[in-house]
Amino acid sequence: MPTITPIAVHHQVLVNPCDITSYARDIFPIFTSFLSPQEQAIAQRVSSAWKKALFSQESIFPRVQSILFSDENVVARLCENIHSFPKVTRKFHAILDPSSDTLSDYVSMVLQVLIIQKPHNIIDFLETISQEARDAVQYLDFLGIPILSEYFSAILTSFRNIEIINLVDCSTDGNALTMIRSNNKLKKVYLDGCVDIQNVALNIFLSKTKELEILNLSKTCVAGLAFQSFSPFHLKVLDLSECCHLDDSGLAPLLLQAKQIEELNLSETEITGEAFQSFDSSNLKILVLNACIHLEQRFLKCLLSQARQLEKLDLSYTRTIGESFEGFNPSNLKMLSLIQCNDFEDWALKLLLSRAKQLEELTLSYTGFTGEELEDFEALNLKRLDCFSCTNLEDEFLKRLLSKAKNLEALNLYNTPITAKAFQGIELPNLKEIIVREVGKLSLTFFKDVKSLVENFLINSA
Repeated sequence: MPTITPIAVHHQVLVNPCDITSYARDIFPIFTSFLSPQEQAIAQRVSSAWKKALFSQESIFPRVQSILFSDENVVARLCENIHSFPKVTRKFHAILDPSSDTLSDYVSMVLQVLIIQKPHNIIDFLETISQEARDAVQYLDFLGIPILSEYFSAILTSFRNIEIINLVDCSTDGNALTMIRSNNKLKKVYLDGCVDIQNVALNIFLSKTKELEILNLSKTCVAGLAFQSFSPFHLKVLDLSECCHLDDSGLAPLLLQAKQIEELNLSETEITGEAFQSFDSSNLKILVLNACIHLEQRFLKCLLSQARQLEKLDLSYTRTIGESFEGFNPSNLKMLSLIQCNDFEDWALKLLLSRAKQLEELTLSYTGFTGEELEDFEALNLKRLDCFSCTNLEDEFLKRLLSKAKNLEALNLYNTPITAKAFQGIELPNLKEIIVREVGKLSLTFFKDVKSLVENFLINSA
Protein backbone atom coordinates (compact mmCIF):
# COMPACT_ATOMS: atom_id res chain seq x y z
CA MET A 1 0.00 0.00 0.00
CA PRO A 2 1.46 3.43 -0.94
CA THR A 3 2.31 5.95 1.73
CA ILE A 4 -0.61 8.17 2.71
CA THR A 5 -0.53 11.58 1.08
CA PRO A 6 -0.85 14.50 1.36
CA ILE A 7 1.66 15.12 4.10
CA ALA A 8 2.70 18.33 5.83
CA VAL A 9 6.25 19.44 5.03
CA HIS A 10 7.37 22.79 6.43
CA HIS A 11 3.74 23.98 6.62
CA GLN A 12 3.09 23.01 2.99
CA VAL A 13 1.01 20.13 1.69
CA LEU A 14 2.35 17.86 -1.02
CA VAL A 15 -0.49 16.21 -2.93
CA ASN A 16 -0.37 13.41 -5.44
CA PRO A 17 -3.88 13.28 -6.95
CA CYS A 18 -3.14 9.90 -8.50
CA ASP A 19 -2.92 8.35 -5.06
CA ILE A 20 -6.40 9.33 -3.97
CA THR A 21 -8.04 8.23 -7.21
CA SER A 22 -6.52 4.78 -6.88
CA TYR A 23 -8.34 4.02 -3.64
CA ALA A 24 -11.87 2.85 -3.04
CA ARG A 25 -14.42 5.52 -2.08
CA ASP A 26 -14.75 4.29 1.51
CA ILE A 27 -11.08 5.03 2.19
CA PHE A 28 -11.62 8.81 1.84
CA PRO A 29 -12.62 9.38 5.47
CA ILE A 30 -9.46 7.62 6.63
CA PHE A 31 -7.29 9.91 4.53
CA THR A 32 -9.25 12.95 5.62
CA SER A 33 -8.82 12.13 9.30
CA PHE A 34 -5.06 12.63 8.89
CA LEU A 35 -5.46 16.18 7.61
CA SER A 36 -5.71 19.35 9.62
CA PRO A 37 -8.32 21.92 8.52
CA GLN A 38 -5.56 24.01 6.91
CA GLU A 39 -4.27 21.00 4.97
CA GLN A 40 -7.79 20.18 3.83
CA ALA A 41 -8.23 23.73 2.53
CA ILE A 42 -4.94 23.61 0.63
CA ALA A 43 -5.61 20.14 -0.76
CA GLN A 44 -8.93 21.06 -2.32
CA ARG A 45 -7.35 24.10 -3.98
CA VAL A 46 -4.47 22.23 -5.61
CA SER A 47 -6.21 19.01 -6.62
CA SER A 48 -9.65 18.45 -8.14
CA ALA A 49 -9.47 14.82 -7.01
CA TRP A 50 -8.88 15.85 -3.43
CA LYS A 51 -11.60 18.50 -3.65
CA LYS A 52 -14.08 15.89 -4.78
CA ALA A 53 -12.96 13.55 -2.01
CA LEU A 54 -13.17 16.20 0.70
CA PHE A 55 -16.67 17.20 -0.31
CA SER A 56 -17.93 13.64 -0.47
CA GLN A 57 -20.55 12.66 2.10
CA GLU A 58 -18.18 10.15 3.68
CA SER A 59 -15.62 12.84 4.48
CA ILE A 60 -17.97 15.29 6.20
CA PHE A 61 -17.79 13.73 9.67
CA PRO A 62 -13.97 13.48 9.86
CA ARG A 63 -13.72 17.05 8.55
CA VAL A 64 -16.07 18.26 11.26
CA GLN A 65 -14.04 16.35 13.85
CA SER A 66 -10.77 17.87 12.66
CA ILE A 67 -12.22 21.37 13.06
CA LEU A 68 -13.64 20.51 16.46
CA PHE A 69 -10.23 19.33 17.67
CA SER A 70 -8.47 22.47 16.41
CA ASP A 71 -7.66 25.50 18.50
CA GLU A 72 -9.54 28.78 18.24
CA ASN A 73 -6.92 30.41 15.99
CA VAL A 74 -7.31 27.70 13.37
CA VAL A 75 -11.08 28.06 13.39
CA ALA A 76 -10.72 31.85 13.17
CA ARG A 77 -8.69 31.49 9.97
CA LEU A 78 -11.34 29.21 8.50
CA CYS A 79 -13.98 31.81 9.33
CA GLU A 80 -12.32 34.17 6.86
CA ASN A 81 -13.81 32.05 4.10
CA ILE A 82 -17.05 30.23 4.93
CA HIS A 83 -16.47 27.92 1.95
CA SER A 84 -13.69 26.33 4.00
CA PHE A 85 -16.34 24.63 6.13
CA PRO A 86 -17.93 21.35 5.04
CA LYS A 87 -21.57 21.38 3.98
CA VAL A 88 -23.42 19.25 6.49
CA THR A 89 -26.45 18.09 4.53
CA ARG A 90 -27.87 15.68 7.09
CA LYS A 91 -27.31 14.51 10.63
CA PHE A 92 -24.48 12.06 11.19
CA HIS A 93 -25.02 8.34 11.43
CA ALA A 94 -26.09 7.12 14.87
CA ILE A 95 -22.97 4.97 15.18
CA LEU A 96 -20.68 7.97 14.61
CA ASP A 97 -22.63 10.53 16.62
CA PRO A 98 -25.37 8.79 18.63
CA SER A 99 -26.57 11.87 20.54
CA SER A 100 -25.47 14.46 17.97
CA ASP A 101 -22.91 15.73 20.51
CA THR A 102 -20.20 16.12 17.87
CA LEU A 103 -22.50 18.13 15.64
CA SER A 104 -23.67 20.29 18.55
CA ASP A 105 -20.09 20.94 19.71
CA TYR A 106 -19.02 21.80 16.16
CA VAL A 107 -21.84 24.28 15.65
CA SER A 108 -21.22 25.91 19.05
CA MET A 109 -17.49 26.19 18.52
CA VAL A 110 -17.70 27.82 15.10
CA LEU A 111 -20.50 30.17 16.14
CA GLN A 112 -18.50 31.28 19.19
CA VAL A 113 -15.60 32.33 16.97
CA LEU A 114 -17.90 33.97 14.42
CA ILE A 115 -19.78 35.98 17.05
CA ILE A 116 -16.51 37.45 18.31
CA GLN A 117 -14.59 37.90 15.07
CA LYS A 118 -16.87 37.66 12.01
CA PRO A 119 -20.51 38.13 13.06
CA HIS A 120 -21.52 39.13 9.51
CA ASN A 121 -20.58 35.60 8.37
CA ILE A 122 -22.95 33.85 10.78
CA ILE A 123 -25.84 33.61 8.32
CA ASP A 124 -23.54 32.19 5.63
CA PHE A 125 -22.25 29.57 8.06
CA LEU A 126 -25.77 28.55 9.04
CA GLU A 127 -26.47 27.95 5.35
CA THR A 128 -23.71 25.32 5.29
CA ILE A 129 -25.87 23.21 7.59
CA SER A 130 -29.10 21.75 6.24
CA GLN A 131 -32.34 22.04 8.19
CA GLU A 132 -32.25 18.30 8.84
CA ALA A 133 -28.80 18.66 10.41
CA ARG A 134 -29.86 21.75 12.37
CA ASP A 135 -32.79 19.84 13.79
CA ALA A 136 -30.34 17.25 15.15
CA VAL A 137 -28.44 19.86 17.20
CA GLN A 138 -29.32 19.31 20.86
CA TYR A 139 -27.49 22.15 22.59
CA LEU A 140 -25.75 25.47 22.04
CA ASP A 141 -22.84 26.60 24.19
CA PHE A 142 -21.82 30.27 24.23
CA LEU A 143 -20.00 30.44 27.56
CA GLY A 144 -18.67 33.96 28.18
CA ILE A 145 -19.48 35.24 24.67
CA PRO A 146 -20.87 38.76 24.08
CA ILE A 147 -24.25 38.15 22.49
CA LEU A 148 -25.41 40.39 19.62
CA SER A 149 -29.20 40.43 19.39
CA GLU A 150 -29.42 40.64 15.60
CA TYR A 151 -27.31 37.57 14.91
CA PHE A 152 -28.27 35.57 17.98
CA SER A 153 -31.94 35.78 17.04
CA ALA A 154 -31.09 34.14 13.72
CA ILE A 155 -29.23 31.39 15.55
CA LEU A 156 -32.11 30.66 17.92
CA THR A 157 -34.67 30.45 15.14
CA SER A 158 -32.43 28.18 13.04
CA PHE A 159 -32.15 25.37 15.58
CA ARG A 160 -35.64 24.15 16.35
CA ASN A 161 -34.87 21.22 18.65
CA ILE A 162 -32.23 22.50 21.06
CA GLU A 163 -32.81 21.29 24.60
CA ILE A 164 -29.87 22.98 26.31
CA ILE A 165 -28.53 26.51 26.01
CA ASN A 166 -25.49 27.73 27.93
CA LEU A 167 -25.04 31.50 28.18
CA VAL A 168 -23.06 31.55 31.43
CA ASP A 169 -21.24 34.88 31.92
CA CYS A 170 -22.47 36.23 28.59
CA SER A 171 -22.95 39.94 28.11
CA THR A 172 -26.56 40.09 26.97
CA ASP A 173 -29.62 42.10 27.91
CA GLY A 174 -31.79 39.11 27.01
CA ASN A 175 -33.60 40.71 24.07
CA ALA A 176 -32.19 38.12 21.69
CA LEU A 177 -33.75 35.36 23.79
CA THR A 178 -37.21 36.79 23.22
CA MET A 179 -37.02 35.70 19.58
CA ILE A 180 -36.99 32.00 20.42
CA ARG A 181 -39.79 29.93 18.91
CA SER A 182 -42.88 29.55 21.05
CA ASN A 183 -42.84 25.80 20.38
CA ASN A 184 -39.22 25.37 21.49
CA LYS A 185 -38.03 22.24 23.31
CA LEU A 186 -35.70 23.85 25.83
CA LYS A 187 -35.18 21.79 28.98
CA LYS A 188 -32.02 23.31 30.45
CA VAL A 189 -31.12 27.01 30.48
CA TYR A 190 -27.94 28.38 32.09
CA LEU A 191 -27.85 32.17 32.42
CA ASP A 192 -25.75 32.45 35.57
CA GLY A 193 -23.53 35.48 35.58
CA CYS A 194 -25.53 37.34 32.91
CA VAL A 195 -25.51 40.53 34.96
CA ASP A 196 -27.01 42.70 32.19
CA ILE A 197 -30.06 40.56 31.52
CA GLN A 198 -33.33 42.48 31.81
CA ASN A 199 -36.36 41.18 33.69
CA VAL A 200 -38.81 42.20 30.95
CA ALA A 201 -36.88 40.26 28.31
CA LEU A 202 -36.48 37.31 30.64
CA ASN A 203 -40.22 37.29 31.29
CA ILE A 204 -40.96 37.05 27.55
CA PHE A 205 -38.36 34.32 27.09
CA LEU A 206 -39.58 32.22 30.02
CA SER A 207 -43.19 32.55 28.87
CA LYS A 208 -42.19 30.51 25.79
CA THR A 209 -40.39 27.72 27.66
CA LYS A 210 -43.06 25.16 28.44
CA GLU A 211 -40.81 22.14 29.08
CA LEU A 212 -38.04 23.71 31.16
CA GLU A 213 -36.51 21.40 33.79
CA ILE A 214 -33.35 23.28 34.82
CA LEU A 215 -33.03 27.05 35.20
CA ASN A 216 -29.89 28.76 36.51
CA LEU A 217 -30.07 32.53 37.01
CA SER A 218 -27.50 32.87 39.77
CA LYS A 219 -25.55 36.14 40.01
CA THR A 220 -28.11 38.05 37.96
CA CYS A 221 -30.40 40.98 38.77
CA VAL A 222 -33.50 38.83 38.37
CA ALA A 223 -36.63 39.82 40.29
CA GLY A 224 -40.22 38.64 40.49
CA LEU A 225 -41.15 40.39 37.23
CA ALA A 226 -39.09 37.84 35.30
CA PHE A 227 -41.38 34.99 36.37
CA GLN A 228 -44.81 36.58 35.90
CA SER A 229 -45.58 34.68 32.67
CA PHE A 230 -43.52 31.57 33.42
CA SER A 231 -45.23 28.21 33.82
CA PRO A 232 -42.69 26.11 35.76
CA PHE A 233 -44.73 22.92 35.83
CA HIS A 234 -41.78 20.73 34.75
CA LEU A 235 -39.08 22.63 36.63
CA LYS A 236 -36.83 20.36 38.72
CA VAL A 237 -33.73 22.48 39.36
CA LEU A 238 -33.81 26.19 40.20
CA ASP A 239 -30.69 28.19 41.07
CA LEU A 240 -31.26 31.81 42.11
CA SER A 241 -28.20 32.12 44.34
CA GLU A 242 -26.68 35.59 44.71
CA CYS A 243 -29.71 37.24 43.10
CA CYS A 244 -29.58 40.35 45.27
CA HIS A 245 -32.84 41.85 43.93
CA LEU A 246 -34.93 38.76 44.62
CA ASP A 247 -37.45 38.97 47.45
CA ASP A 248 -40.15 36.72 48.85
CA SER A 249 -43.00 38.50 47.10
CA GLY A 250 -41.41 37.80 43.72
CA LEU A 251 -40.39 34.26 44.61
CA ALA A 252 -43.68 33.07 46.12
CA PRO A 253 -45.77 32.89 42.90
CA LEU A 254 -43.00 30.92 41.22
CA LEU A 255 -42.68 28.37 44.03
CA LEU A 256 -46.44 28.02 44.23
CA GLN A 257 -46.53 26.57 40.70
CA ALA A 258 -43.20 24.71 40.77
CA LYS A 259 -44.44 21.52 42.37
CA GLN A 260 -41.79 19.26 40.81
CA ILE A 261 -38.70 21.05 42.14
CA GLU A 262 -36.03 18.67 43.41
CA GLU A 263 -33.15 21.12 43.81
CA LEU A 264 -33.41 24.70 45.08
CA ASN A 265 -30.50 27.09 45.63
CA LEU A 266 -31.24 30.49 47.17
CA SER A 267 -27.82 31.15 48.70
CA GLU A 268 -26.84 34.73 49.48
CA THR A 269 -30.28 36.18 48.75
CA GLU A 270 -32.34 38.59 50.83
CA ILE A 271 -35.26 36.22 51.33
CA THR A 272 -36.83 35.66 54.74
CA GLY A 273 -38.42 32.37 53.71
CA GLU A 274 -41.97 33.72 53.66
CA ALA A 275 -42.25 32.41 50.09
CA PHE A 276 -41.90 28.86 51.45
CA GLN A 277 -45.42 29.02 52.84
CA SER A 278 -46.82 28.53 49.34
CA PHE A 279 -44.21 25.94 48.30
CA ASP A 280 -44.88 22.20 48.15
CA SER A 281 -41.45 20.82 49.07
CA SER A 282 -42.47 17.16 49.09
CA ASN A 283 -40.24 16.42 46.06
CA LEU A 284 -37.29 18.50 47.25
CA LYS A 285 -33.98 16.60 47.43
CA ILE A 286 -31.40 19.39 47.58
CA LEU A 287 -31.83 22.67 49.49
CA VAL A 288 -29.09 25.30 49.68
CA LEU A 289 -29.73 28.39 51.81
CA ASN A 290 -26.10 29.28 52.47
CA ALA A 291 -25.68 32.80 53.89
CA CYS A 292 -29.39 33.66 53.82
CA ILE A 293 -28.87 36.00 56.74
CA HIS A 294 -32.49 37.20 56.83
CA LEU A 295 -33.94 33.69 56.92
CA GLU A 296 -36.63 33.38 59.57
CA GLN A 297 -36.79 30.09 61.44
CA ARG A 298 -40.59 29.79 61.40
CA PHE A 299 -40.57 29.74 57.61
CA LEU A 300 -37.66 27.29 57.49
CA LYS A 301 -39.56 25.04 59.87
CA CYS A 302 -42.58 25.12 57.56
CA LEU A 303 -40.42 24.11 54.60
CA LEU A 304 -38.50 21.31 56.35
CA SER A 305 -41.64 19.73 57.77
CA GLN A 306 -42.75 18.84 54.24
CA ALA A 307 -39.35 17.98 52.75
CA ARG A 308 -39.50 14.25 53.34
CA GLN A 309 -37.24 13.39 50.39
CA LEU A 310 -34.46 15.81 51.34
CA GLU A 311 -30.96 14.38 50.75
CA LYS A 312 -28.72 17.46 50.89
CA LEU A 313 -29.17 20.45 53.18
CA ASP A 314 -26.87 23.46 53.43
CA LEU A 315 -27.75 26.04 56.10
CA SER A 316 -24.23 27.39 56.53
CA TYR A 317 -23.84 30.95 57.79
CA THR A 318 -27.48 31.22 58.90
CA ARG A 319 -28.97 31.67 62.37
CA THR A 320 -30.56 28.24 62.30
CA ILE A 321 -31.86 26.85 65.60
CA GLY A 322 -33.07 23.42 66.62
CA GLU A 323 -36.72 24.41 66.66
CA SER A 324 -36.63 24.69 62.87
CA PHE A 325 -36.17 20.92 62.63
CA GLU A 326 -39.28 20.01 64.58
CA GLY A 327 -41.35 17.89 62.23
CA PHE A 328 -38.40 17.23 59.91
CA ASN A 329 -37.70 13.61 58.98
CA PRO A 330 -33.98 13.22 58.14
CA SER A 331 -34.23 9.56 57.14
CA ASN A 332 -33.06 10.33 53.57
CA LEU A 333 -30.50 12.98 54.49
CA LYS A 334 -27.04 12.29 53.02
CA MET A 335 -25.32 15.67 53.30
CA LEU A 336 -25.61 18.30 56.04
CA SER A 337 -23.63 21.55 56.21
CA LEU A 338 -23.89 23.83 59.24
CA ILE A 339 -20.80 26.02 58.86
CA GLN A 340 -20.73 28.75 61.50
CA CYS A 341 -24.25 27.94 62.71
CA ASN A 342 -23.43 28.93 66.26
CA ASP A 343 -27.06 29.40 67.27
CA PHE A 344 -27.78 25.74 66.63
CA GLU A 345 -28.16 24.08 70.02
CA ASP A 346 -26.19 21.01 71.11
CA TRP A 347 -29.31 19.04 71.96
CA ALA A 348 -30.83 19.80 68.55
CA LEU A 349 -27.80 18.56 66.63
CA LYS A 350 -27.62 15.45 68.79
CA LEU A 351 -31.27 14.64 68.12
CA LEU A 352 -30.99 15.36 64.41
CA LEU A 353 -27.92 13.17 63.92
CA SER A 354 -29.41 10.30 65.92
CA ARG A 355 -32.12 10.07 63.27
CA ALA A 356 -29.95 10.75 60.19
CA LYS A 357 -28.86 7.17 59.59
CA GLN A 358 -28.02 7.64 55.89
CA LEU A 359 -25.76 10.66 56.40
CA GLU A 360 -22.57 10.50 54.30
CA GLU A 361 -21.19 14.05 54.59
CA LEU A 362 -21.22 16.25 57.69
CA THR A 363 -19.71 19.74 57.84
CA LEU A 364 -19.54 21.50 61.22
CA SER A 365 -16.73 23.98 60.51
CA TYR A 366 -16.44 27.13 62.62
CA THR A 367 -18.85 25.91 65.27
CA GLY A 368 -18.40 25.52 69.02
CA PHE A 369 -19.47 21.87 69.15
CA THR A 370 -17.37 19.64 71.40
CA GLY A 371 -18.24 16.37 69.70
CA GLU A 372 -20.56 15.20 72.44
CA GLU A 373 -23.38 16.03 70.05
CA LEU A 374 -22.18 13.12 67.87
CA GLU A 375 -22.61 10.53 70.61
CA ASP A 376 -25.88 9.05 69.29
CA PHE A 377 -24.87 9.33 65.65
CA GLU A 378 -24.47 5.83 64.14
CA ALA A 379 -22.11 7.11 61.41
CA LEU A 380 -22.25 3.80 59.56
CA ASN A 381 -22.50 5.54 56.19
CA LEU A 382 -20.36 8.58 57.02
CA LYS A 383 -17.70 9.22 54.36
CA ARG A 384 -16.67 12.84 54.95
CA LEU A 385 -16.40 14.76 58.22
CA ASP A 386 -15.30 18.40 58.18
CA CYS A 387 -14.55 19.97 61.56
CA PHE A 388 -12.36 22.81 60.31
CA SER A 389 -11.77 25.33 63.13
CA CYS A 390 -13.94 23.48 65.63
CA THR A 391 -11.79 24.77 68.47
CA ASN A 392 -13.83 23.08 71.22
CA LEU A 393 -13.66 19.59 69.70
CA GLU A 394 -12.49 16.99 72.22
CA ASP A 395 -10.45 13.82 71.68
CA GLU A 396 -12.78 11.61 73.68
CA PHE A 397 -15.90 12.42 71.68
CA LEU A 398 -14.16 12.29 68.31
CA LYS A 399 -12.69 8.90 69.20
CA ARG A 400 -16.15 7.50 69.92
CA LEU A 401 -17.35 8.67 66.55
CA LEU A 402 -14.34 7.34 64.65
CA SER A 403 -14.79 3.92 66.24
CA LYS A 404 -18.13 3.70 64.42
CA ALA A 405 -17.22 5.44 61.16
CA LYS A 406 -15.71 2.46 59.35
CA ASN A 407 -16.50 3.91 55.93
CA LEU A 408 -14.88 7.30 56.56
CA GLU A 409 -12.84 8.47 53.57
CA ALA A 410 -12.02 12.11 54.37
CA LEU A 411 -11.44 13.91 57.66
CA ASN A 412 -10.69 17.60 58.16
CA LEU A 413 -9.34 18.48 61.61
CA TYR A 414 -7.43 21.61 60.64
CA ASN A 415 -7.22 24.17 63.44
CA THR A 416 -8.70 21.86 66.08
CA PRO A 417 -7.11 20.80 69.40
CA ILE A 418 -7.30 17.09 68.50
CA THR A 419 -4.30 14.93 69.44
CA ALA A 420 -3.24 11.35 68.77
CA LYS A 421 -5.41 10.17 71.67
CA ALA A 422 -8.46 10.40 69.44
CA PHE A 423 -7.00 7.71 67.16
CA GLN A 424 -5.62 5.20 69.66
CA GLY A 425 -6.98 1.76 68.86
CA ILE A 426 -9.02 3.14 65.97
CA GLU A 427 -9.11 1.43 62.57
CA LEU A 428 -10.06 3.50 59.55
CA PRO A 429 -9.61 1.10 56.63
CA ASN A 430 -11.19 3.40 54.03
CA LEU A 431 -9.57 6.70 55.03
CA LYS A 432 -7.88 8.37 52.05
CA GLU A 433 -7.54 11.98 53.13
CA ILE A 434 -6.87 13.69 56.43
CA ILE A 435 -6.11 17.36 57.05
CA VAL A 436 -4.53 18.38 60.35
CA ARG A 437 -2.84 21.52 61.56
CA GLU A 438 0.27 20.08 63.14
CA VAL A 439 1.73 16.68 62.37
CA GLY A 440 3.29 16.59 65.82
CA LYS A 441 -0.06 16.41 67.52
CA LEU A 442 -0.81 13.12 65.83
CA SER A 443 1.51 10.18 66.27
CA LEU A 444 3.49 9.38 63.14
CA THR A 445 2.85 5.73 63.96
CA PHE A 446 -0.81 6.41 63.32
CA PHE A 447 -0.11 7.71 59.84
CA LYS A 448 2.08 4.72 59.01
CA ASP A 449 -0.64 2.35 60.12
CA VAL A 450 -3.25 3.90 57.88
CA LYS A 451 -2.01 2.40 54.62
CA SER A 452 -4.89 3.79 52.58
CA LEU A 453 -3.46 7.29 53.08
CA VAL A 454 -0.30 6.59 51.10
CA GLU A 455 -1.37 8.14 47.78
CA ASN A 456 -3.85 10.79 48.90
CA PHE A 457 -2.34 11.82 52.20
CA LEU A 458 -2.90 15.50 52.87
CA ILE A 459 -1.26 17.16 55.86
CA ASN A 460 -1.42 20.90 56.35
CA SER A 461 1.17 21.76 58.96
CA ALA A 462 0.81 25.53 58.88
